[in-house]
Amino acid sequence: MIFDSNWKPEYLGNEPLAGTIYEKVSLSSGNTDLGFHRINIWINASTHFPEKIVTLDRRQTEIPYEFTNLSVDQNLPESTFVFHSSSFQEIIWDEWE
Repeated sequence: MIFDSNWKPEYLGNEPLAGTIYEKVSLSSGNTDLGFHRINIWINASTHFPEKIVTLDRRQTEIPYEFTNLSVDQNLPESTFVFHSSSFQEIIWDEWE
C-alpha cells in the first residue's frame, strides 16, 4: 500500500528542465514488501501539477511516468464524477463506517 506512514518526504529544491522550473520532491520507504523504495516527483512550479514521477526499485531500476497536456476547469458537469459505491459493496471498504 503506497499510503503508508513509513514514507519519508524530502524536498530537493528547484530543478529547471527544458525551460520550466520544477519543485522536486522525493519519497522514500523502508518497507521491503513494496516493489519500489523511492518515488521522485517533479511538480511544475507554475501550474502545481506533477508532470513527472519516477519510481526506483531495490535493483535501482527506474520506471518513469510523464503527464502532458493536463487541463483543468473543463466545464464538465458534476454528474460526470458521481460514484455509486453500492455497486461495489463486496470490494470497497469504508474506514469511516
